Amino acid sequence: MDYIIDFYNEYDDNGRVVFPQFIYDDRRTCSKFHIFIKLLGLVFYTITLPTCNRSDFYIIMILVMFSSVINSLRYEYKHYKRYGTIFSSLDDFYTWKQKLWPKSRIFFSTIELSIKIGFFIKTFPPEFDFSNSCGIGESIYKLHILGILVIYFIIFAFSLCLLSSFCCSDYLYHRSNTC
Repeated sequence: MDYIIDFYNEYDDNGRVVFPQFIYDDRRTCSKFHIFIKLLGLVFYTITLPTCNRSDFYIIMILVMFSSVINSLRYEYKHYKRYGTIFSSLDDFYTWKQKLWPKSRIFFSTIELSIKIGFFIKTFPPEFDFSNSCGIGESIYKLHILGILVIYFIIFAFSLCLLSSFCCSDYLYHRSNTC
């Protein structure tokens, strides 16, 4: 136990323990851009989708999107308020971050994605109609879902390629060392 404490601590000239400091300076630009795009989508869907004949489904989806955006805004605001804060250690930062319920973002995003995929399955094959505001809203919503599914498929395929290349290289490495 003492070794771990010594490993993470620094000492001053008098031999006293000086805890390393951690300055939080992450601007979280990508997260803010993601929230901005999500907010634009929420505004667009709020304007176009409630006029459609499947209003119960759309209202639920809009409420979940609204909850997700509000939760993400809350999370980012807490990070914004702590920008430039000096934590006594990286562990203190992680302790503070855990108090923000970071998994709630994953929870809301999972529910939102489940609703979108459920809608996509229910209305498969997708038909696109750009003749009125309801048709435009539904068509863009379906394109949004298709885009998300394509991105997830590409990420999944890329992950499988990476995993197989690591496994093959590890296998070849161990095989060449045994010969």
